[in-house]
Amino acid sequence: MQVIRNRIEKVDIQAFLGYSFLTAILTYPLIFKMNYIAGNDPDVYPFLWVLWWVKKAILELRTTPYFSRYIFYPSGVNLAFHPLIFSNSIISIPLQFFFSTVVTYNILFLLTFVLSGFGTYLLVKYLTEDETAAFIAGMIFAFSPFRFAHALGHFTTITTQWIPFYVLFLIKTVNEESMKNAILAGAFFVLVSLSSWYFMMFIFIFTFIYLSYVVIVDKSKVIKKEFGKRFIFGVLIFGVLITPFVYPMLKTTVSESYMKKPIDSTFIMSADLFSFFIPPSFHPIFGGMVKGIYSRFTGNLLENNLFVGYSVLLLAFYALINKKAKKEARFWGLSAFVFFILCLGPALHIFGRFMFPSPIPLG
Repeated sequence: MQVIRNRIEKVDIQAFLGYSFLTAILTYPLIFKMNYIAGNDPDVYPFLWVLWWVKKAILELRTTPYFSRYIFYPSGVNLAFHPLIFSNSIISIPLQFFFSTVVTYNILFLLTFVLSGFGTYLLVKYLTEDETAAFIAGMIFAFSPFRFAHALGHFTTITTQWIPFYVLFLIKTVNEESMKNAILAGAFFVLVSLSSWYFMMFIFIFTFIYLSYVVIVDKSKVIKKEFGKRFIFGVLIFGVLITPFVYPMLKTTVSESYMKKPIDSTFIMSADLFSFFIPPSFHPIFGGMVKGIYSRFTGNLLENNLFVGYSVLLLAFYALINKKAKKEARFWGLSAFVFFILCLGPALHIFGRFMFPSPIPLG
């Protein structure tokens, strides 16, 4: 048993190093130019400021980061709804004692790739017991065109690394009797939420789909192993840890007339049906061929780079039709379909146009 455990640990370390190596290669030459900002979108600068501000507010001013007079001086501004990405900014505090804000940002930037891959690797290895398939799955998630498109400056959107860890420990909470899994699931749910409130909502939806599927397909998992107690405990962990971060937002919502986006922006920024099946506009081979197509999509260039890869689509389709595939594969197909529909927004877009006089209602 100890030999097997050592082998697993060695394989996991090799996987982590593999994702580190791939990150260095695919983000080249960043690893050799850490004093330069990763990304060229103007949106990157507010996130640099956030890393600096959270450290200054907590350690130097000893005040809440949710209000600052360092911008819009002298009245200041309420930052309750500003993306303070505490999952990164708090981790950045010790790093900023040794590195500049730019270098700290770049370190965290690179870690989003490494940990997104490694977390997915651990999740898929747990589900399939196949290390090769797990490593490939990690590569697909960590180095997807969507993540690279948003790597230009959307720090919240690329902070995806906590999602697979949460999913892993949610599933283990259902399958295993250890309360430790519930604690870790709750903690990782907090990290997901503090990366992006959008991610928090997505995870709420995923959790509902998964638990509903388990109850329908295999009730024994939630009855025989006292899953209810573990789930409630995990929810309590999440609630206690997230409340200090959510309270300022709720207070602001109640006390102030906070701006809300018009419904038109939801229509414009929603995914086009064909954006999932067309190579990204920055693809080194096909990019020039598809730029004309991308120019027809609504929204902007970053939001419409949703291609997952033809090999990935074929593998997923094969898993769904393969008779030897485990029934869990059906769940992942169902989950993918639900989120695919949600990505399409309130109405169906086809090559940037509504195909009917009245848009097809999707949600």
